[in-house]
Amino acid sequence: MKTNSTFKILLSVFALLLHYNFVSAQEDSLPILTNPKQTVKAPEKSIEIKDSVQVKAGKQVVLLGSATGFVKSTTGKWISSPNRIPYEDNDYNNEYYEKYKLGLDNFKQIEVVELSVDKKPYYMLLYKFTRGYYKNDSLKKDWTYHTVADYFVIEKKDFKRFVKESADFKKPHTVNLRSHYAGTIPYTTGTTLMARIGKDINNNLLTRHLYDTTVHTYFQFALKPVKTQSGTFMRFFTGINYAKGDALPPEADYTLFATQYYQTSYDFFKRFIAKLQ
Repeated sequence: MKTNSTFKILLSVFALLLHYNFVSAQEDSLPILTNPKQTVKAPEKSIEIKDSVQVKAGKQVVLLGSATGFVKSTTGKWISSPNRIPYEDNDYNNEYYEKYKLGLDNFKQIEVVELSVDKKPYYMLLYKFTRGYYKNDSLKKDWTYHTVADYFVIEKKDFKRFVKESADFKKPHTVNLRSHYAGTIPYTTGTTLMARIGKDINNNLLTRHLYDTTVHTYFQFALKPVKTQSGTFMRFFTGINYAKGDALPPEADYTLFATQYYQTSYDFFKRFIAKLQ
């Protein structure tokens, strides 16, 4: 029948169209080759980014292990304590109050050691101190202490200003030590401390792009040499400050010397800084 012939012709055309579209779809999914001999390149391997540097601690350069902390109490009298600035209210300085043994501030040691970061030499200043917390904070029970160190990696030449700037008896002054790497690390032994510092420096480098690297960290010594009837002393306190670019940070707040400070003999302090030249 004529109708059947027409139907067969239409069916054949439809089949041809399906085949053409299928082949075209396959061709569209293939890479375009401008040259029949051209081959498809394998994807390039991702470039490995160096995510670590070698951090190696050397010998100890100098150690300040003792100083007397002073504070002017609420009654107007001066209170002192070894390696610790007590509270102004003397009631809080009772030895039975474990939490308050930390004082307003304390330190175990101020130590300078040699350090290299990918063989570049530095000095590292370690400010070691004690902190504490309640294991059961809700009930304020089971107080425990732990040791912490602030570390500052500083170029050796920056320490030379210590000797020059610590002999001015006319007025207080601030020694600024610019840090290339800095952090705070809890630790139990010297070995674990150095290992954690190395890891922290590497983490610092990996995340540095997230921060404003034009702002620099400075460890500050506020110094005030004094002569009294009891002798010649160096009074000091420490702090951290920041500055942008090549600018120096603001000087320390010298009014703090009127209410609290650490003190050691001037000769002892001179021997301490002389080893940093």
